Amino acid sequence: AARRWQLAGLLPVALAYQAGLLAVAGRDAEADAAAGEALALGGDDRDVRASVLAHTRAMQALLAEKRERALAAFDAAADLLRAGPVLTQRPWFGLWALLRSAESESDGAAVRAEVRGWTAPGIRPIHALVDLGEAVALGRDGRPRAAERVFAAADAELAALPPVRGYHRIGHRVVAEAALADGWGEPVDWLRDAGAFFAGTGHERMELACRSLLRGAGVPLPRREYGHADVPPRLAERGITSREAAVLALVARRLSSAEIGERLFISPRTVDKHIERLLHKTGTARRAELATWWAAVGT
Repeated sequence: AARRWQLAGLLPVALAYQAGLLAVAGRDAEADAAAGEALALGGDDRDVRASVLAHTRAMQALLAEKRERALAAFDAAADLLRAGPVLTQRPWFGLWALLRSAESESDGAAVRAEVRGWTAPGIRPIHALVDLGEAVALGRDGRPRAAERVFAAADAELAALPPVRGYHRIGHRVVAEAALADGWGEPVDWLRDAGAFFAGTGHERMELACRSLLRGAGVPLPRREYGHADVPPRLAERGITSREAAVLALVARRLSSAEIGERLFISPRTVDKHIERLLHKTGTARRAELATWWAAVGT
């Protein structure tokens, strides 16, 4: 009887993990069904609720390129775990730390420290994902060689662990965007690998995000997504890239950085980086002046 009780107690957690695997595989309807069953069996169990939030809801949002929603789900899962001792190690800890690092260094540093405190040293996938977040922070801090060293070690760890392949490719997509913005590493290769993986698993939004970032880096690809027309001569002569031209066109329409990022599959921080470069290249001082400049060149 005790053994049956133990197995029954583990079943909701197992279902929650299964839901997460189904979400990574792109099988959302099955993931939702498994998550619902886990919650029905688990009741108010915080481990089950946290697992569903992080493994299913956050992953579904992230793979649909809805990063703010994914982070909200990860944060909510972390809040549940803070209510008591963390009893099991979860791969999403590292992914949460990586995403927070990509969004904000102050938040990222705090989450990386918290995850390291929660996680036993031998849990390689979690620590490798946290280290990817560390690489992002180093690149942002203007330390490209250090960023590349940390990334290389963490990437090798993840490559040796096939069960976390989906997390590995998500890591490539997230780190590549930061590396393109901050000028370090081999983001084109990472995006190609990630894009091929997401194409194979049916995650179209993630695939398009990788393609969009590749286009912005000047890699020729068949035109599929919004905003990558050839750069007009008047812009090209000022060194404006195709990605910057796409951002400029949307700035001229008075869209916010968040709205531009949603259309081009990049973060608001990356949009702001492009706008900073556009201000320099066009000789304008404020964002509002870019629209006037755009109209004046007759584009």
